[in-house]
Amino acid sequence: MAILEICEKQCILESRMSILSGGYVNKSKILRILNPVIAVDFFCLVCTALLNDVIPYEIYGILHPVLGYILTAGIVCHVILNWSWIKNNYLSKKS
Repeated sequence: MAILEICEKQCILESRMSILSGGYVNKSKILRILNPVIAVDFFCLVCTALLNDVIPYEIYGILHPVLGYILTAGIVCHVILNWSWIKNNYLSKKS
């Protein structure tokens, strides 16, 4: 039983390390899902901001900040996934 647990922990550790080193993560597939989620979330955030007088405050007070946190997290993930492109196009030294 102990050997099985050690092997299982090692497999989990190896999969995490390979993900961190860029081994198994397909960035384009993640971005294909993440980008529409960010767009829909942004649209919902704008709608709640424009309709804040119509939406009851109890709902608005919960919904608008949650949508904002989701948008912030999505943008951070988007920047992380595109960091190499950002670094090559904007942060590289031009001669």
